[in-house]
Amino acid sequence: MLEGHTIVVTKSTVPVGTNRKIAEIIRAAAPDAGFDMASNPEFLREGAALTIIPYLIGNGAKVRVVDPQGQHEGEALLPGVHWEDDPYSAAKDADSLVILTESNAFRALDLLRLAGAIRIPAMANLRNIYEQGRVMAADFRAYEIVGR
Repeated sequence: MLEGHTIVVTKSTVPVGTNRKIAEIIRAAAPDAGFDMASNPEFLREGAALTIIPYLIGNGAKVRVVDPQGQHEGEALLPGVHWEDDPYSAAKDADSLVILTESNAFRALDLLRLAGAIRIPAMANLRNIYEQGRVMAADFRAYEIVGR
């Protein structure tokens, strides 16, 4: 039984339409239930964003975030964040870039395009998804790997 507003999270690897089907089942069983469906909100999953982003905002940073699956939950948990649809628009004229996710979508970024969008091409990679040589070859001036 769902109590209060509930977020039902499925793995991002489930077949297309799974969330819709689960929502139909819940609505049939509990028509008055308040719930939202989410597909594995990647960057919120390990909580790094919930610590780092408020710290940055508290110290005067203007933070833009890309996480289509986690945006609904993130809006309530991360006030003051501007949500973007894609990494390139989030990076436009930024002073630096921080990667807080291992999402496959971020592993395939055009790093040269990304470096060109950032005012100061600097990246902190907290998930270790890029090799330093590849990042520096894409015209980044600074690259810090933190994490695994």
